[in-house]
Formats: sequence, C-alpha cells, structure tokens
Amino acid sequence: MWLAAQDQVFSNCSGGAIIPEPLPKGYPSEQTDRAYQIAAAHFYAGQWDEAQKEFEAIGKDPYSPYHTLAPYLAVRVLIRKASFLPDTDMEGKKALLTTAHDRLAALAHEPGSASIQEDVVRLQNLVKIELDPVSREKELAELLVKPDPALYQDLWDFVTYLYPGNVVPIHTNGIKPGDADLADWVIELGDQNAVAFANIMAKWKARGSIPWLVAAITRVEPRAPEAKELLEAAGKVPPGSPAYPSLAYHSVCIFLATGRVEEAQKVLNLLFEKVVEALRGRGAFAR
Repeated sequence: MWLAAQDQVFSNCSGGAIIPEPLPKGYPSEQTDRAYQIAAAHFYAGQWDEAQKEFEAIGKDPYSPYHTLAPYLAVRVLIRKASFLPDTDMEGKKALLTTAHDRLAALAHEPGSASIQEDVVRLQNLVKIELDPVSREKELAELLVKPDPALYQDLWDFVTYLYPGNVVPIHTNGIKPGDADLADWVIELGDQNAVAFANIMAKWKARGSIPWLVAAITRVEPRAPEAKELLEAAGKVPPGSPAYPSLAYHSVCIFLATGRVEEAQKVLNLLFEKVVEALRGRGAFAR
C-alpha cells in the first residue's frame, strides 16, 4: 500500500498529477505517512497551494514523524512557486520570497529543529540571492577569502549567480566589476577580450596583488609587450606562495611559445624541486 502510493508520488516528476488517496482507516503511522505522501505528490505535481497547506498541517501534528521537517518543506513550496511565476510578476515573486525569508528566519531559531539547520541556512542563502543579489554577492566574496566551513556551498552559489548557466560571464542582477575584489577578478578573468585584459593589467599595477598577477599572466599573449614585465614579477614570487604553481605553469607556457626552452626548463626544474621537497616534508618518501 505504501509502496504503491510512493510510486504515484514520484510519477508526478515526469508530468501529470496523480495524487494518492487518503486512507479511510489504518494505524496512526500509516495515516501520517499517507499525509506526507499526498503533500509530496502535490508538490511534485506543481500544485503549490495544496502542497503548502498540507505540509503546514503536518507541521502542526506533534505525532507525525515529519513534524519537524514539514515547515521547512512548506517554505520550499513558496520558493518553488515563486520560481514558476513569470518575469512580468516580479511583485508576486518578491512577496513569496519575502514570506519565505521571514519563515526561514523563524525556523532558524525554532527549538527542536537542529536536525534541519544546515538545510535552513542553505535555503536562506538562496532566498538572499534572489531578493538582493548584489548584497549577497558581496557577502560571498568576503566569505570566500576567509576560512569558511561552508566553502563548497558558498563557492557554488558565488559562481552560479555570477555565471548563470555556467556559459559566459554576464553582468546582470546588478552584479558588475568593482562591487567586490573577488567578483571583479572572476568577471574580468572570464571575459575573453582585449578590454578585459587591459583592465586586469591596470588593476594589477594599481593593487600589486598576486591574484591580479595570476589573472594577468593567465591572459597575456606570449609575444605581447606586457609578457616581459609579468614574467619578471612572477619570478619574484616565493615558492611557498599558493600562487607559485600557477605562475610557474603560465611562465613555462610563455617561454615555450616564444622559443625560450632553457628558461622554461629552469622554471620546471625549480618547480619539481619544490614539489619533491614538499612531499618529503609530508613523509611521502618514508620507508
């Protein structure tokens, strides 16, 4: 009985609307399971109002094993409903997302909801991006240059919303070069044109930072006049720098592209020595 209803729930993922029937009788556990299946089926079928109402009812049932999870799922319904609204209804979308934001804030302080806190935070961050992408982008840029236990998710959000579709960099949603140094770096490095390279060079000279040096040497044409000064700067970066392997790699590429094989070999030899030294330090060659 449960399995057949579950098949009906998942059948909605491929279109249609097949909703399990309520159980006229059965053990309490069967009744609570069926209530959850019905709510989930409405969700997958895109019947947002019904799904929200049912998840909210489950959240009020202290005997349901889904009592804690259901309010979170009710918020997910609001967010999904907002995502399906047309772009012409931005006010409706904003209203739904604002409601979702407020409910998530309440859930974050709800006693007994510790088991879903990570999910609540992830959903809060998604709503922040939708409601105020510029502020969230700046916040992410600051987090990504600090030790952060949520590095994977923060990086995913940062790249996804700077590069919607992961195809080409676009300056939409109010995000543009100059808003934050990291966002600036990502956008400029992704733009494959001469103007972007000129901007990168200007920022490296103005800021003198190693990240902008990496961007510049990554994008420079091997025979461009700027290559010489970039190679000299890269050669001064100590092997202990996290940027050293990248700078060494691009330096070798420039040397080889311009026929300077001996100089390329020197960089490779030094890089190899540093790799072996690091491995020895970690006991990689211990017997």
